[in-house]
Amino acid sequence: MTPSRRALALAAAVLIVGVRTAAAQPTGTKEETVYYEILWNGSVSGGDAEVSLRLSNPGESNETVSVCDRLWFGDARDVRPLLGSRPPDLTFEIPGGYSLCWRSIPVGAGGEVEIRYGARTNLSLPAEVSISILINGEPADPEVVEGRPYLPVSPGDEIEVSVTLLNTLPRRTTDLGVGRPPLGYNLQLSIKRDSFTEPDSDPAPAMVLPSGDSWILSWFGVLWDDPETISMRFRLRPSVPLGVEDFPDLTVQLSTDTSSVADQLEEAAERYNESLRLLLNMSDRLQEMRDSLFWLASGLEGARRALTDSRSGLRELADGLRRAAVGEERAADEVGRVRGYLADVLDRMDSLGSTVDRVIEANRDLLSKLKDLLSQFNLSITLPGGGISDLISSMRSQLSAARGRAAATISTLARMESTLRNASVSLSEAAEAAEAALDNLTILDSSLESAASAARYGASISDEAISNMTERMEDLNSTLSDLRLRSELARLGVPFLGPAEVDPPDPGVVEVVPRLSREGGSWVVADLILPNSTVPGGVLSSLSILSGDGGGMYLQANCSGSWTLAEFPPWWSSPGELIVIPLWNLSGAGGGLLGARGYRVLIPSSTRPSVRIEADLVRGRPMEVRTRMVVSVDSPDLAVGLNLSEPKPPAAAAAEGDRDGEVEGGPSAPVLLLTSLAAAGVAALGYRRIRAGRERERTRLLSELERLRVEVDLLIEEVREKLGEG
Repeated sequence: MTPSRRALALAAAVLIVGVRTAAAQPTGTKEETVYYEILWNGSVSGGDAEVSLRLSNPGESNETVSVCDRLWFGDARDVRPLLGSRPPDLTFEIPGGYSLCWRSIPVGAGGEVEIRYGARTNLSLPAEVSISILINGEPADPEVVEGRPYLPVSPGDEIEVSVTLLNTLPRRTTDLGVGRPPLGYNLQLSIKRDSFTEPDSDPAPAMVLPSGDSWILSWFGVLWDDPETISMRFRLRPSVPLGVEDFPDLTVQLSTDTSSVADQLEEAAERYNESLRLLLNMSDRLQEMRDSLFWLASGLEGARRALTDSRSGLRELADGLRRAAVGEERAADEVGRVRGYLADVLDRMDSLGSTVDRVIEANRDLLSKLKDLLSQFNLSITLPGGGISDLISSMRSQLSAARGRAAATISTLARMESTLRNASVSLSEAAEAAEAALDNLTILDSSLESAASAARYGASISDEAISNMTERMEDLNSTLSDLRLRSELARLGVPFLGPAEVDPPDPGVVEVVPRLSREGGSWVVADLILPNSTVPGGVLSSLSILSGDGGGMYLQANCSGSWTLAEFPPWWSSPGELIVIPLWNLSGAGGGLLGARGYRVLIPSSTRPSVRIEADLVRGRPMEVRTRMVVSVDSPDLAVGLNLSEPKPPAAAAAEGDRDGEVEGGPSAPVLLLTSLAAAGVAALGYRRIRAGRERERTRLLSELERLRVEVDLLIEEVREKLGEG
């Protein structure tokens, strides 16, 4: 094996050993269920809580762990173990509540352990649930009889119920901004089919299930900052008997476990991000196309300017060619005239030549006759005719030569005339060609102008498209930022009753050092510093600031350079005490708990106050927290056909019935019957309410007994296994 391969094998062995020896630490999940009830007058009661701390050991060996939970705004004396769970080993006060700790909890390899307890909290319901009821389109005005509200109705009346839900969870600060964590909701309506018609709702329910003699309608959704309103309309059946009828049951469940919403938001954010990338790429292509169109328009306008110069030159050329063609034609005419003149001269010269020839012939004949005469008379005389003949011959020769030159000149002039006429035709054709080219250039200029206009229009359209796309990308980017912020808020899993942790290093409250400074007539806690002995990191769960002066204190936030009352994190002020529940991650906080985050505490006091500050820190492994709130609605009962203004007891109604035949003008039998029904309905109401309450309690107790039975079975099985091992 080569050294390099040996090194690789050694590294792989180290990795394998590391994987085999790495121990998976136990983890935990906290499930909170808090019960509230909304009374008919809008007030909210309740605050009973059930908490489940579930510890899981994914490792291959048994583990022993500790767990600490918080109960904000509750009392440790109200804590009661459920389903056989053991009570906490350690309970101590923390800012805003109590910490409950269980130590040395054995968790088998691959197993789970659950600790359940019940408690009460004074924390308000983190949502507003408003309910309005209309009878036949008019606001319902309940009538209270013996402490219970009734809605007078008649068979066939239309009842409209509107439920408005509003998320009031405190806003939180995240790495991506500030926002309100969402609340998932499930609104459920149970309505008896024998007494009511099937509801018509807006929006439509997500689910409609028949259950025995009732319909169960369910609506699901997520509450952010805006309220959600659900309206339901139904009628009392005409066959409903007179008396007291239970109002349909309304239940609202709220949950902070919105991880599935976070998953959907992250998927939507990824799609938006992909759309943003595509739009950005398209914007770049449009930018390039716009630049190309601008360049093309500029080039076409330059070509038009050059074409204008070419058209001007071509016009001058055509005009010159026309003028030259006319000049050549005129020259050809002049040459023709000259050639005509020369032809006439040639004719005259031919005539002169003929005359000369006749003269020569006459002279020759004369000389012959003279010779004959002299011969007859034998005279010896020298005749003068020889010089004349020579002269005439010389003239004849000169005339012949002149004629030849004249003929040659005529021929040359004929050729010149032909050439000039051909040149005129060529120049005319050239001029026509130049004018045709000029027309083509005019058409070309119009085409170039149209192309340049199209290019400029295309560039302007591209500019508009780029502007619209930029606005769209800004909207997408804003939506993407909102989606990412909402996804982070939905992933927070903010605890309602308080955070829990596994294996805290040292449970207890830490005293924090304040930095006091004077400002005007008040004092401010500018920052809080953790002691150096504090384990770094963790989460700041809650703060308690105690002032010996007993005055009020206020948490302020720095908003654009000015200090105002902080809207978040949640804080409560009472004389001499300020409680803050920030849930801030302390990693990288640099020791400062307030100032570095833009907060301070204002203490209106003219003298330096004595301040004591305690902090509760989560320094173990945080447990995932899931919170569910169950809100039941105590609606008014329906008084069907009853007159509740003056209810009468059954005895009085019976007495009036006995006197009916004796007293003149007494109530008729139907009136007595209705009065008796009303009295009986009112008298039976307490029993109905008690029975309904007992039914709910019975159901809850049966559920608890079933859980206890399962727990006992598990304990029996565990005891049997241990006895078997022994």
